[in-house]
Parts: sequence; structure tokens; C-alpha cells
Amino acid sequence: MGAFAVAPVANPWPSATRGGIFVADVGAALWFIRRYKYLLFHNVSEMFSIAVAFTVFMSSRSSRSYLATRPFFFLGIAYLFVAILDLLRTLQYSGVIGALPSGADYAENRWVAARGLQALGTLVLLARLHRIAPNYLAFVAIIAATAVAVISIFWWNMFLLCFLEGQEATPFKEASEPALTPQAA
Repeated sequence: MGAFAVAPVANPWPSATRGGIFVADVGAALWFIRRYKYLLFHNVSEMFSIAVAFTVFMSSRSSRSYLATRPFFFLGIAYLFVAILDLLRTLQYSGVIGALPSGADYAENRWVAARGLQALGTLVLLARLHRIAPNYLAFVAIIAATAVAVISIFWWNMFLLCFLEGQEATPFKEASEPALTPQAA
């Protein structure tokens, strides 16, 4: 029985080389997609960021029983609702959801709301890093913040204008981008 044992064959491509080739292939594919079909590129990029946000939620949820990682569960909850807002934005922007009001301003409002929720989640995490509060309160707070953002965009029409046709972004959108995005870095 031992006479037919096959010796393992050494892989001529190291793991780092295979990873580099994969990243280069994906980068080249995205470059070509961006060059010829920008909306498809934008949707692929948005879906990737939604997958990352959902992964942050799932990772924080699966490690919530450990005392040291319990504060990160709040961040995971925030990222779950950021993913939901981004998904609404992406599907409406590409015309998949016809029931939602359309227009560039609605898409930009959801972008600002998602980045604001992301910044709020990160700031609250930093503020309460050493305190342990019940997770259900965090969940209720994030649901309330998301509901207020969605209702103010769609039903109350109270969300500030972010985009005007022919004028590009409004001063509110221009000011909110640098204010809300540095926390992600």
C-alpha cells in the first residue's frame, strides 16, 4: 500500500505571487469596467463596500460573547444599517427599485445619511469603549437613527439638499464629505 504513495508536488507559484496576480487581474478588470461602463463599476464598488460592512457586522456579532470585543458589537450594528442604506442607494441609483422616489438628490441624501451613521457609530464606539451598555439599547438607538434618516429623506422631505440638477453638489454636500469621511480612515 505504501508503494503507491505520491510525493507532494511543490507549487511553482508562491502564495504571495498568486495573490498579487489575482489582485492585478481584479484591478485590470475594474479599470476596464470603469472605462467603458461607469455605472456598472460604481455598482460593483458599492456592492463590495456593502459586503465589507455586512462582514463587519457578522464578525462583531459572532464575537459579542467575549467581554473584550463587546463594545465592537455596537459598531457592527451601525455598519449593518450603513450597509442597508448603501444598498437602498445603490439599487435605487441603478433603477432596480422603482417604488422609491428617484433623482440624484435622493441618492446623495442616502449617501450622506449612511456616512453620518457610520461616523456616529465610530464616535459612539470611541466614547463608550470602556463602558459596557446593553446591546439592545445600542440596537434600538441605531434603528431609531436610521428610521429618522429614511423618514426625513422620503416622507418628511426635511433632509437638506445635496444635489441640484445643473449645479452639481450643494455646499452642504461639499462640507459634509470631508467632515464625515475622515473617521473611516
